[in-house]
Amino acid sequence: MSSVQSVPISAQPIKGKVLVVLSSEDHITLANNKDQPTGFFLPELVKPVIKLLDAGYAPVFANPKGNAPSADPLSESLPVFLFNFLERNREQAFVEKLKNEARLSQPFKLADITDADLETFKGILIPGGHAPMQDLHDDKDLGRILKHFHDRSKPTGTLCHGPIALLSTRTVGPFLYAGYKVSCYSDREESMNEVMFRSALKFKVQSELEKAGAIVEVNPIPMGTKVVIDKEVVSAQGFTSAQEFGEKLAEAVVKYDATAPRI
Repeated sequence: MSSVQSVPISAQPIKGKVLVVLSSEDHITLANNKDQPTGFFLPELVKPVIKLLDAGYAPVFANPKGNAPSADPLSESLPVFLFNFLERNREQAFVEKLKNEARLSQPFKLADITDADLETFKGILIPGGHAPMQDLHDDKDLGRILKHFHDRSKPTGTLCHGPIALLSTRTVGPFLYAGYKVSCYSDREESMNEVMFRSALKFKVQSELEKAGAIVEVNPIPMGTKVVIDKEVVSAQGFTSAQEFGEKLAEAVVKYDATAPRI
């Protein structure tokens, strides 16, 4: 049975907060200049947030524009859930709960999150879906925010296309994750999407991270599982790793919180 059923947000004992950064975009512009609908990938948001809530950490949502984020239509398709209709419905219902009880539909603007605000967060989560490739990879406010988490060794979790957001640190200085081992959606997997989209992408996550100096580790089997932990960064290859990724990120947040200075 899915743990989605057992997480009424308002009833959870809250120890602290985790910042969840999503894209503001509902599309990605392909190399042929056509727009492909996208957004956050449903299991990559739901599963880690549930694990964080189970550990006692409430999500606080933010994106560049402060607008309601969109779900990637592909992520709500039954094949993603191995045709488990009930599980898909549970995750969709959980997103509605996040909208009603955790302001998912009214996220904070990244620019409005102050340095003082950042001190109150125990970790950060950046899920995937192609949307971060449209606006998070070069967002200066996100670069500032990630620098805060990096400089204080706070747990930084990201998966699938989400790791492209790490490149935003180049807007405020050098790439902070050069030499880090990370995982992400592989170029090999992306090539299959390009066939489906009937267009190449303007860039790919794995290649861009490697060019910037990150050490990317992926499962060579498409849609295979992979979770990598290096220093404060917990990263994963894709939605098939979302459950394990959520567990590892929650463990990292709990460990950090046990030793962090009290605010």
